Amino acid sequence: MNFTVRKQPFSLIKETAIFNNYEKDFLTATLKPYKLKEEITIYNGKQELILKVISKSTLNISQTFFVFDQKNNQLGTIKKDNINSLFLYDKWIILDKNKQEIIKILDSDKTSSILEKYVPLFEILRKKTFLIVNKKNLEIGTIKTNRAIFFKKLSCEIKNQQIKDQQEEIDSNLFYALTSLLILLEE
Repeated sequence: MNFTVRKQPFSLIKETAIFNNYEKDFLTATLKPYKLKEEITIYNGKQELILKVISKSTLNISQTFFVFDQKNNQLGTIKKDNINSLFLYDKWIILDKNKQEIIKILDSDKTSSILEKYVPLFEILRKKTFLIVNKKNLEIGTIKTNRAIFFKKLSCEIKNQQIKDQQEEIDSNLFYALTSLLILLEE
């Protein structure tokens, strides 16, 4: 499964377009403006609601986001490991609907990540790569950032065979929600 997420430049609202591997626009993610709680909605091309990513608390210090489908069923939870992310390197955790950890997203270059936190403008120069790791610590994919002055783009590549080898199937919507969070909130 390959897809690309691109932030819309010069937009008044925070919005991204999600493309499949044929560069066909098939999903749109929007961060609701002027909300006390962060809420991202993901629509298909026909403007039908596909996913909602919501933080339950007004002051989201723990950075925990709940992912719901169009029928309001919880698909999973996306959390940021705050201790590591604050001082060292970025780490995100995806939990299933039973609160069991299924995926970790780790920064591949920890040294550059630390420099990025403490050296101004280093973030603009760096092309960040995240490793997607399952609960057995096997790499199942990557997320690569590409940043320019006016746009930011994430390319996500997930090895389908690695996902199928696990006992439970991982919902691809959780990856759409995660990449939308990364591009809309990590600025």
